[in-house]
Amino acid sequence: MRTLRNILSDCKSLALTAFQISVLLGFSEPDVNADVDIRKFAVILVNKINEMYSIEALRRKSQLCHLGHFKVAHIKMPKYDENVLFAAFRRFDADHNGFLEWNEYQNCLQGLKELGLTIPECYALNLLADISGNGKIDYPEFMKHF
Repeated sequence: MRTLRNILSDCKSLALTAFQISVLLGFSEPDVNADVDIRKFAVILVNKINEMYSIEALRRKSQLCHLGHFKVAHIKMPKYDENVLFAAFRRFDADHNGFLEWNEYQNCLQGLKELGLTIPECYALNLLADISGNGKIDYPEFMKHF
């Protein structure tokens, strides 16, 4: 079965980076079974690609960067106790297999209110978290976000 990531990666007319694809997938709004309404998502994709990654949009962003309208933001990350994070990992590992599957990790990100993430931000982080590409987030992958 082809994934949305594979479909977007193989589209020759887009030439999107892996990060751009992950950002776009963050707008997919999967249901509780991690299924996506492809017709609804296609409309969102067209709008977001035109808004964010069209040649004109990228030209405007480049112009604004050149004029100095974007400054590097220094984000102060809150300090997290590794024991608290391990406890959260264990709490959201519903089947106790030592991994967080997609839904478990999504629930974990949304459940950690102190992170203050929006749902699209949670989706994007979820898609970026699986570094090994095996469809599961292990504890080392989980900790790379913190």
